[in-house]
Amino acid sequence: MIQSFNQKGTVKNIGFGNTAMAASNKENNILPASLNATTVNTELEAPKVNESQSNSVAPDSNHNSTTNTSKTTRPVINLATGTYTSPQTLTINTGTSGGAIRYTTDGTTPTSTKGVVYSTAIKVLVTTTIKAIHYTLGMTDSEITTSVITINVPKVVTSVSMKKGVASCMYSGSDLSKINNLNVGWFYNWTTKYNANPSQKGNLEYVPMLWGGTSVTTSSIDSLKKGKQSGEYKNLLAFNEPDLGSQANMTVQQAIDLWPKLMDTGLHLGSPATATPFDGWLENFMTVANKKGYRVDFLTLHFYQDFTDPNSVTYLRKWLTDIYAKYKKPIWITEIGTIDINNWGIKTSKPVTQKLADDYMKQVIPMLEGLSFVERYSWFTDNCSNSSSAKYSSLYDASNLLTSEGKIYTGFSSVPAKLP
Repeated sequence: MIQSFNQKGTVKNIGFGNTAMAASNKENNILPASLNATTVNTELEAPKVNESQSNSVAPDSNHNSTTNTSKTTRPVINLATGTYTSPQTLTINTGTSGGAIRYTTDGTTPTSTKGVVYSTAIKVLVTTTIKAIHYTLGMTDSEITTSVITINVPKVVTSVSMKKGVASCMYSGSDLSKINNLNVGWFYNWTTKYNANPSQKGNLEYVPMLWGGTSVTTSSIDSLKKGKQSGEYKNLLAFNEPDLGSQANMTVQQAIDLWPKLMDTGLHLGSPATATPFDGWLENFMTVANKKGYRVDFLTLHFYQDFTDPNSVTYLRKWLTDIYAKYKKPIWITEIGTIDINNWGIKTSKPVTQKLADDYMKQVIPMLEGLSFVERYSWFTDNCSNSSSAKYSSLYDASNLLTSEGKIYTGFSSVPAKLP
């Protein structure tokens, strides 16, 4: 499975009830006044009743509550007036046999001819006033029992995962709100600045990168130092895939010679990000850096797997665990995604489909979130929908709408981590 790294040439609503029930219940006046038949399925579910039930009950037409002296027992509602933090199931009983119960949910008073005949439990999903009456042939109607059920479901706040980021090839230059909408904590764009409106940045952290040897200039280093002093920058990425001729294309010695300038920025500094951690370049760099006492605060890695292989996430977890055991450094995965590696001459286990890409994301993100030594990861990319090899990995489509992967990625979150 090492060949999987030879990429790039080398290597909320709670739903209850149904619309049919809503229509029936509206007709029989059991909806709260603020509701209608199109919203009842997420707010209140009551038993189905038909028109004959609503207008008549077991006692015959000779029933007369005003001329009898023996009073029917008062109905008992199982839920007392109060506030509840989740939807509730309400029942009404009398403790005696015979007679019938009618109830209302709109605040009006039920009678032996008004209200819904109670037959089964009621699901209360929103704040509702339940009033019930018990009546029996030949007896006086009971007193009204009232219960005000206040439903106050705590709002679910989605925490942004500070691990989760995005490699931005589009929106860092045009619209940071698109990146913010992905529910990520940080982003980068292979350079040391972004052109989008900074007012859209919100709490996002921008992480600059010195892409290659020519990126290390007096001006760029001074700018990074100022960014560190102002608090704009905290972390620094360095040298994108130096082991590839088509990318930074640097020798280990070239990177080592420039490294003191990067350390001089004072920023939390990541290793060069090789196309694969297994071709010897990273190992050689770390060996020399350690001998010279050079500071490397975290390892920066790229992974593009055969996402059609059902065992791919298991393999990745093992590789990450082994790499951490070897270097004892926190890991940032700054490129990971569902790239069609067939375009790189690497045959996938199965034909590539968007569903398989989505399934891979659903497995790999929780795995990365669960590894404590993986400090951060970023998906490749925000919008690469026009790329034949990367389109399965794009978080937005050509119309700037979330793709299926974009929706999945946005949904993943965890408790914010305190990272450098």
